[in-house]
Formats: sequence, C-alpha cells, structure tokens
Amino acid sequence: MSTYKLPEMDKEGFHKWQNGIYVRSHVPLDGITFFPTLRYSGYRTFPWAWQVGCEEPKIKCIIDQSEISGGGLQATLARMQSLIDDGWAWDQREGGCKLLHIDELEKIEGPPPDGIF
Repeated sequence: MSTYKLPEMDKEGFHKWQNGIYVRSHVPLDGITFFPTLRYSGYRTFPWAWQVGCEEPKIKCIIDQSEISGGGLQATLARMQSLIDDGWAWDQREGGCKLLHIDELEKIEGPPPDGIF
C-alpha cells in the first residue's frame, strides 16, 4: 500500500486542488458511496475545501446561485438575504460561501461522475 500524502494547504488551512483534480483522486473506487448532489435548505451546494485539524467534519461550500435566482428581483434578493441572515458570506460576483458541518447538508446518493472528476 502506498503512502498517502495530502496536498498543500492554503493560507486559510484548506487543502489545495491541483488542476481541478484532487491529488490522488485516482485511487480505487470500490466500496465508496458517491453523493454527487449536496443541498442546504433545499439549495444545491458545491464543496470547495475542507479544514484540516478540525474536530468536526466541516467543509467550505458554495451555493448554486442559479437555484436562488428566479421569480423576479425581489424574490431573489429575499432568498439571498435569508441565506446571509443564516451566516452565509455573500459576494455579488462569487455568490454565497459558508463553512458547514457535514450533517447540515442533505446528501443525495448517485453514480460516480463520468471521466475525471
């Protein structure tokens, strides 16, 4: 069995990604359960990074803005404000971002992605 080395950490204590592919993502996938869809309060989120050394399994997530928009400007702004009130950091260009405990996310099981992920 080979030695497993985690990728470098960035200045915030999160592991870096290399060329969009997690380092050592080519390990055998037998017995692994995939959750290709993660949701928070019904909105699809994407894991961005995880914090090393934390006692609880927390990951930094970005919310899918396409699910927030719709129904007019006022409705979109109301949904954004609701998420901000819930602790999401918000940037008009980047969207919402929050450090979440893994149990706060709804995990929807599915097949592994095709090709490189």
